[in-house]
Amino acid sequence: GQARYVDDVELPGMLYAGFVRSPYAHARVKRVDASEALSTPGVVAVFTPESGRPFNFAPGGKVRYQGEAVAMVVAVDRYKLYDALERIYVDYEALPAVVDPLKAMEPGAPLVDESLGTNVGHREIFSSGDADKALRESEETAEEELKFQRVVPAAMEPRGVVAAYDGRSLTVYSSTQKPHVVREELARSLDVPLAAVRVVQPDVGGGFGSKLTVYPEEVRVAAAATFLRRPVKWIATRSEDFRSATHGRGIILRYKAGFTKDGVLRALDATVIADAGAYDWHGWALAETVAQMLPGPYKLKDARAVAVSVLTNKPPLGPYRGAGRPEATFFIERIMDLIAEETGLDPVDVRMKNAVEKAPYENPFGLRYDTGEFKAGYARGLEALRYRELKKWAEEEAKRGKILGVGFSFYIEITTYGFEAALIRAERDGGVTVAVGIAPHGQGDATAIAQLVAEELEIPVEKVRVIWGDTDVIP
Repeated sequence: GQARYVDDVELPGMLYAGFVRSPYAHARVKRVDASEALSTPGVVAVFTPESGRPFNFAPGGKVRYQGEAVAMVVAVDRYKLYDALERIYVDYEALPAVVDPLKAMEPGAPLVDESLGTNVGHREIFSSGDADKALRESEETAEEELKFQRVVPAAMEPRGVVAAYDGRSLTVYSSTQKPHVVREELARSLDVPLAAVRVVQPDVGGGFGSKLTVYPEEVRVAAAATFLRRPVKWIATRSEDFRSATHGRGIILRYKAGFTKDGVLRALDATVIADAGAYDWHGWALAETVAQMLPGPYKLKDARAVAVSVLTNKPPLGPYRGAGRPEATFFIERIMDLIAEETGLDPVDVRMKNAVEKAPYENPFGLRYDTGEFKAGYARGLEALRYRELKKWAEEEAKRGKILGVGFSFYIEITTYGFEAALIRAERDGGVTVAVGIAPHGQGDATAIAQLVAEELEIPVEKVRVIWGDTDVIP
């Protein structure tokens, strides 16, 4: 009961913000009439597309997904706020929408962003050896299209922001996974010095990747607090979070694999397509991650993977629980199963034949596997799983009419995209304060960090204090 989330932050003179959101997936915003809302008692301000930057509503004069914000109301309490939101009139001109990334790539498809002249936001090719020649010379080939559907991360705590400006500096409390990145984006968007912005990450009720993004709401709430010189709070409703937070997964793989009759993968030609949504914030990076990780823990020399992000009239795609790593694992494990099916071999034997012996190893797309004994680890995992016993049990149950599946996957992943900093300070009372750059969001990281430091320094864990999430004190 002692956790302090964004909605628990109360400041003197607090105002409350809310957003009018588009009911259309794709529409021209012809006019926003806020006159009735502005005349509502308790309404302090309304911001619309005419407010310009940094609010930046309806960029290009249109909305690109259902739930995109077109206006913002600031009021003295939430009751007056929601009354006022219903009194804003928006004149939309509905436009054709495209929601299938494969159809979005076809000639003549409605354009999400006309300035690009295409719905393909990004395209990158990863290649090694001669995939075409290896496919031609393969004893067997197989091809498939695999889809990983979109999901809504839906953290227990929806997104929220509190911002306060004192005339010199801006303090923002955000339910985020990256306070330092939020700080940088706020300074850039509001055109203020970085030193004038402080971002505090209170306790966070889950993120799962969806709170890695710096959202327009964070910029807009901070801008409103700056202009009005009063604290402003915005807390998303559950349905609002469903419609406006980034979605996860949304990846398609089209591939052709070449292999020998005894189950050795020789060639792979693949296209990874990310359903990037209305704005390509992360789709391109997720497509590239999947493409680079596609070989997984298996040896492969001749391969090509094309990573493509495609704009659609959906909420933007973003990181979610592994951010491309689980998708790549699903795809390569399905390829291994298909090789087993086509050759009549045991899926375990196919994987063992193709597995990298041990690290260090560089995969065909340039990723270095620095540690690991993959075949030995695989064998130990199967033993712990008691795979052969489970398989035999499932076969016996099948004779009794019960259909049971026994499955497994061989999983490796990129575990960092850089580095984290930490400061450790010895206190006069014999205790230790640890300031960490990572930003826990509900996993209990602080406890694990305290245990690591206590063990290394040989002091009681009770003497270790871990702090994080405040850009004024954290590296």
